Amino acid sequence: MDSRLFLAKPFQLSSPTQVIKARLRKGEYQVVLRESPFEPDNPEGGDRGRIEGPHGTLSVRRVVWDGNQKAAIHSGDLTGELHAGEDVVAKVDETVRRHNGAYHTVSHLLTSIARERWQSDFLGKLTLTESGGDLTLFGQAARAAANWREMAEPDRYLGADIPVLIYKLSRTEALNRCGQFFDSVVPDSVAEWRVVQFQGIAFPPIPCGGVHLPNLNVLRGVNFTRSRVSGDDLVLEYTCDYIPA
Repeated sequence: MDSRLFLAKPFQLSSPTQVIKARLRKGEYQVVLRESPFEPDNPEGGDRGRIEGPHGTLSVRRVVWDGNQKAAIHSGDLTGELHAGEDVVAKVDETVRRHNGAYHTVSHLLTSIARERWQSDFLGKLTLTESGGDLTLFGQAARAAANWREMAEPDRYLGADIPVLIYKLSRTEALNRCGQFFDSVVPDSVAEWRVVQFQGIAFPPIPCGGVHLPNLNVLRGVNFTRSRVSGDDLVLEYTCDYIPA
């Protein structure tokens, strides 16, 4: 029913589509689309925007992926009316997408730098907070916590013309290029992986289904506000400066 357009066309912020379901539930309107450019809410963020039809507009304030329906549920305030079968245009708020994409892209850059410098395989997980982003590096990353600032040097990549590539690889090729340790992370049922890579930098691609910036030239800087160790994991709290949408 629902096609998650942001996975196939990650930098497309507007799409003509069709309403599959529209209903009022618990005081808010919920809409399911034939295909949606919106990224559902998750710890790394989530999109906001508008769904505009011939007789009404939904101001989208929350998007949740429903695994049972295999569809994104767009919730928010409705002005006018939206009905099943109507042709509409779904528009992602570029400001929100730019913010989420900036932090997500930086998290990949920091994880790649750490893997290269520490010659170690581990995973990174971003959580967006009100004050910025928290990046957890899982594994043996905590051993190098004291040297993080000296080892990272992310600023030498920021602001440079470095495209962010998003493409697909077969599972076998992805494991060869991304690292065999991802075999226990990505379910066996996923035969084709969506990966992210920085063009012109010798970092291996990273499997990822999130949103990113199209180029590192949008980023201006990273400020580490705090680091803490939790077992073998290192948590980096940071803010990033980027050119607004």
